[in-house]
Parts: sequence; structure tokens; C-alpha cells
Amino acid sequence: MNKPINLGFASLLFVLAIWTLMSPGQFLWALLYALAGAMAVMGAYERYVLPYIMMVVTLCLLWIGWLSPEVASWLDSGGLSQMFHPQGHAARGLIMLALILTLSTYYLYCWRYSAPKKS
Repeated sequence: MNKPINLGFASLLFVLAIWTLMSPGQFLWALLYALAGAMAVMGAYERYVLPYIMMVVTLCLLWIGWLSPEVASWLDSGGLSQMFHPQGHAARGLIMLALILTLSTYYLYCWRYSAPKKS
């Protein structure tokens, strides 16, 4: 990804973090969005820090595990309309976590194949 796309994605994640903070009891979601936004900013400047990326990936995977009962019931309901319902946290959360995991996987790829090697 190039710098404008990374910075655009980072700004989207920071706006989501601020927006989520306005809802009561959503601090952990806001923290995850802010961590992913910071990761996107670091990616814009090609600063791939493996422990940080792995921390975001681990948090996303733990979050998906925590959401799995809600996601399973959402999938059983068969209605995509729940995604736009005010109580459809599982559906929206799953989509956001999938986007963050995709971004993290891309940064892991960049860290592995294009990070400068020490000689």
C-alpha cells in the first residue's frame, strides 16, 4: 500500500476510535481501533515493528473468539439486516476485525519481504 492509502485508513480507524469512545462501555473497541490506526501510520512510513503487529493480530484473534457466540447466532439468524441494527455489534465487529486482520497480515508480509535487512 502506498502512503495516502495507509494514512487514509489510519484516519478512518482513528475516527472510529473517537466515535466508539462516545458510546458507554466501548473503551476496548476504541483501543483496538486506535492500535490498528497507529499500525497503519507506521506502515505508511514503512516502520514495521513485528511485536506490535503481532500484538494487534493476537488481540483481533482473541476478540473474534470472544465474539464467536454472538457471531454464530447472527449467522444462524440468516439476516444481514442485523448489521445495521443498533444492537448488531457482533456483525459490525466481525467485519472490522476482519479488515484489521487483513491489514495486519499485509504488514506482516511487508515486514518479512521488504523490511531492510541488517548486514
